[in-house]
Amino acid sequence: HPYVPYTEILATEATKGAYNYSDLNRVERAVAELSDHFGLGLYTRTDWGMWDIPTASQMNRYLGNIATLRNLLPTDADVPNAPTTMNNLTYADANNIELILSAVYESIIR
Repeated sequence: HPYVPYTEILATEATKGAYNYSDLNRVERAVAELSDHFGLGLYTRTDWGMWDIPTASQMNRYLGNIATLRNLLPTDADVPNAPTTMNNLTYADANNIELILSAVYESIIR
């Protein structure tokens, strides 16, 4: 795509199936938007770069934000809990993050 930096395309193709900076940026942008909507004041970072190495505390914040958003939904909702660690993150864990964001978005439009 002409508007996506070549380096982002290259990294995405080279790391297909891996959780990388483009995933972090996409999720953090969604979290920021939802945080603003609900007045949560969550801290987000949307400028992750290809060579950034997230720290444990940054990933704890990241997953804590996802858990905060999940807690906006009823406990009996058919939505998984947020992963508790990025260690050994599976594709199912990554998909669960996306499911949580999607469910919170859907709660807004209902």
